[in-house]
Amino acid sequence: MHSNIEALIEEHAARMAEGMLAAARSARSEEDVRHAVNTLIDAFVKNAGLNIPGRHEYGLAGGRIDSKYGHVIIEYKDPKGSGKITLNKDAPGNRAVVEQLTKRFHDLQVEEHVETERILGVGCDGDTLVFVTMPGKDTVVVDPQPVTPYTVTRLLRALVSLGASGLAFTPKNLAERFGSDGESAQKGIRLIHDLIHETQNPKAQIFFRQWQILFGEVCGYDIHGRNPKIAKLAQHYGVREADPAKLLFAVHTYYALFIKLLAAEIVASFSPLGTSTLEQIASAATPEALRERLRTLEQGGIWSQLGIHNFLEGDLFSWYLDAWDERSEQAVRGMTTALKEFDATTLSVEPSESRDLLKQLYQQLFPKSVRHDLGEYYTPDWLAELVLDELGYDGNPDRRLLDPACGSGTFLVMALNRVKAWYAQHRYECGYDEKELLRRVLNNIIGFDLNPLAVMAARTNYLMAIRDLVRHADSVELPVYLCDSIMTPKDFSTAAAAFDYVPVTTAVGQFNIPNEVLKERGTFDRYARTLHGCVENSYSFGEFLQRCASEGVPTTQHEHHRKVYDSLLEAKRQDRNGIWARIIKNAFAPLFVGTVDFVAGNPPWVNWENLPEEYRNKMKPLWQEYGLFTLSGSAGRLGGGKKDLSMLFVYSGVDRFLRNGGKLGFVITQSVFKTQGAGDGFRRLRFARDARTTYLKPLAVADLSAIQVFEGATNRTAVFVCEKQRESFQYPVSYGIWRGPSRISQDVSLDEARSLVNVLRVAALPVDPELPNSPWLTAPRHALRGILKVIGKSPYEAYAGCCTWLNAVYWIRILGRLPNGDLLIENLHDVGKLKVEHVQTVIEPDLVYPLLRGRDVKRWHAEPSAHIILAQDPVTRTGIREAVMKVKYPKTYDYLKRFEGDPKKPARGTLRGRSGYRQYFKPTDPFYSMYNVGEYTLAEWKVVWREQSSFFQAGLSEPKGGRAPLPDHKLMLVPCRAETEAHYLTSMLNSHPSLLAVISYVLSTSTSTHVLENVRVPKFDGENSDHETAANLSRLCHASAARGDADTVATLEAEIDRVAARIWGITDDELRAIQDALAEMGLNRADAEPEDAEEE
Repeated sequence: MHSNIEALIEEHAARMAEGMLAAARSARSEEDVRHAVNTLIDAFVKNAGLNIPGRHEYGLAGGRIDSKYGHVIIEYKDPKGSGKITLNKDAPGNRAVVEQLTKRFHDLQVEEHVETERILGVGCDGDTLVFVTMPGKDTVVVDPQPVTPYTVTRLLRALVSLGASGLAFTPKNLAERFGSDGESAQKGIRLIHDLIHETQNPKAQIFFRQWQILFGEVCGYDIHGRNPKIAKLAQHYGVREADPAKLLFAVHTYYALFIKLLAAEIVASFSPLGTSTLEQIASAATPEALRERLRTLEQGGIWSQLGIHNFLEGDLFSWYLDAWDERSEQAVRGMTTALKEFDATTLSVEPSESRDLLKQLYQQLFPKSVRHDLGEYYTPDWLAELVLDELGYDGNPDRRLLDPACGSGTFLVMALNRVKAWYAQHRYECGYDEKELLRRVLNNIIGFDLNPLAVMAARTNYLMAIRDLVRHADSVELPVYLCDSIMTPKDFSTAAAAFDYVPVTTAVGQFNIPNEVLKERGTFDRYARTLHGCVENSYSFGEFLQRCASEGVPTTQHEHHRKVYDSLLEAKRQDRNGIWARIIKNAFAPLFVGTVDFVAGNPPWVNWENLPEEYRNKMKPLWQEYGLFTLSGSAGRLGGGKKDLSMLFVYSGVDRFLRNGGKLGFVITQSVFKTQGAGDGFRRLRFARDARTTYLKPLAVADLSAIQVFEGATNRTAVFVCEKQRESFQYPVSYGIWRGPSRISQDVSLDEARSLVNVLRVAALPVDPELPNSPWLTAPRHALRGILKVIGKSPYEAYAGCCTWLNAVYWIRILGRLPNGDLLIENLHDVGKLKVEHVQTVIEPDLVYPLLRGRDVKRWHAEPSAHIILAQDPVTRTGIREAVMKVKYPKTYDYLKRFEGDPKKPARGTLRGRSGYRQYFKPTDPFYSMYNVGEYTLAEWKVVWREQSSFFQAGLSEPKGGRAPLPDHKLMLVPCRAETEAHYLTSMLNSHPSLLAVISYVLSTSTSTHVLENVRVPKFDGENSDHETAANLSRLCHASAARGDADTVATLEAEIDRVAARIWGITDDELRAIQDALAEMGLNRADAEPEDAEEE
């Protein structure tokens, strides 16, 4: 086949259309047209390298075919005769050629066993074409089209695809062509970005602004600034000087159109209409014809014909029709051209398979290289099934279920599948038919989301799941709404309480909706529908009031109604209307949903600090109302930033939507159960409303944090299930730790996923019994009695190691010592994320200390591997004064000065440009000032451990060459007064009771200074023989570990466990239970661990 078949088709189609029209003008008979057209086809077949020789006057039992090329059959007509083909589809010549082609379909099927789905029939008289297919039992006739390059392209493509084999509609094939790496997406998104970037069309601009309002609130990253994540996306699509928001809008617009086209084809496969929307659009001969056919699609198309009236409700992606130019046309032509390569007969009528097409493609909206950075993940079906299992949802259609952040509808579809399975089992005993089943389904399985593209995908998937029920209703409203389930219109303003209206803010302004139409859903739906219809048809306000009266909608709040109507009418006059009444209708959906039995889903995992500032400020009272903000001052700012939006979804979902006794099941981040500070508010698991306290009683937690659940992401995943109740509950609660492979495929079933893992059932309770909102300790129940004897506050205090924010300057390697004592050094210029200039120079030795990095510390081991410059006053907590440095340490000062940077324009990679320096120090402070340096940092004897480690392990840092090693910021330290005390503390921390206590309540990425706030190591007492014994055992362990004598270390550690148990008052049985628990959890003390990354 030709190496660039697309280019050949485009080139030959233009030449062939011209030749066909010339032949039609000069032809004296049908034979003249046939000869001219076949000559043009033969030339294309030869140039394309196709092995489909033309067969002419091809005989079959039922008659002859004028020409046959593979599975393309052509019947010719005289362009000047009475049987000519015309643009009137009902003309006698048209009906005759269609009847003739239809007979040939059956003849080929009977005599040559060719599936009719694989045949294209073409009627041609030189200046007009008619295409006939038979995807099922019935013939599908495309309206006659004039010969143009576009219509001839259809014929040539059929020669290629039917002459060989058309592509099957499979997730893999679609992803290859329409995923982020596909040619159609690459070119189409560039064209659409340029179009939205340059258009002055008011509707396009206002739809874009409304999309920014909605999508910007949920995406979790800045869509306006120069975001490096989006810069990578622009580079991928080859978009120069991309506007971040407009690029994302272009991506969404492209895929929204694709979803509409694919969904229309899928719906057509089970629709009694049997109309191919793609066929109609692809065969549009002119740009204006293409635009009008697309407009039909965007106004409801086949969905409206099926009685589905809200499929495109609130759709913000039809703007390209209003900004229409050659770029719109090229993007659409490219998409439909690529889609026409696919064989529509391969579209499965099985809804789960059709959904897979959308599911996998939706996941590939963004290239894999940035999918993780932009937080684009798809919930695996098996994980959604796990949540529904944990909830006890069996599919009873009378039980109501809501997903308040439904994304593309995974949980909704899984629930619908269960409903259908339930009905299949109970249909003869439940007392109702499919029509009533559909009514209950549409009332009881509901989804909300703020992402317009996700809502479209969810509606499509919902429709696929109920396709066999749709025919039982004349009218269907899919219960998937474009709205904010947390910040409803009433939450955005105090006006609802103070006035007699509720405001809704949109890109065209604020609409104050009168309270009288908000009392029940039916009234409001009629009001919104009447608003939309009257505005679209330019009714006067008086006529609008009359329509409301006929619909039974109250309008006594006359002036409010006038303002709303006049605002919408003005938007229409400015060509900025089309969706606002429907946007308003969707926004109020959370107010009318009522209470449900189950809330399920995977809410967005977005940090508080990443939310848009305006949205964050409006949302803050809700966080405070639920008690989710527990910190204040700088701690509040820092901890607040780490608070996850999923926490608020849990509380809001329970409060707003769940009936008392109902259950919520969410996929959330496991860190909410373990993090100190940021998770405290969540772990209160209660809130007050109307002087009554509501409790979120934990029923189960499935901890999947050790397994990669989402493709390309290492999120700490958990499933949380709770019950809404008025009574308080008691700890401990059930907690299951999933252990198995590092990754579970998204494509497995729940049974397969369960077969890959074993689940360790443990108990969870607050690590501090006096603080119910403290991090959860999770351990086997039989070990709790012993562990609780370890838990408590220690008299020792831990600190974080010194932080430079630019390690590549401060961290050095000593290359030699000069006779005068000065040091020849080089900086470790390539450590960390920020690289700096490589420098070799001479400095004074006075400010150089051994450096302990994270990688240098293991159990019973802490050996420096480099050195660090400490030009810091541990008392004032700032750098040594520059005047002092210049006199006493001029060489060190000169070295640091090389990296100072411009004081007026601090840049990354310079000392003044360090983020921490700008945050914690004044510009007048020495530019080399460091953080977390106090007198404790310089203590000779320190116990140290790594902040990030899958296995808690402590070592002892001792003086080297007369200088105390300085731990870096990846290490925690406890200063000790003497060597013996330090060894005692190291023994106690490395014992099995301590180890289980720490592992049971911390995240492996955050074994921070709080360890000694929760592990109660008594103060060293030199008169206590057990304390002295523990210290001596630590000395022996350090010596044995240095020799690599693992067997001796193991023997000594067993003795340490016994000594530590005596100190804590742990019995022999309790100690064995602790040791058994660690073995059950797969946690055995290890000698070494992978190196930590050096982070700034």
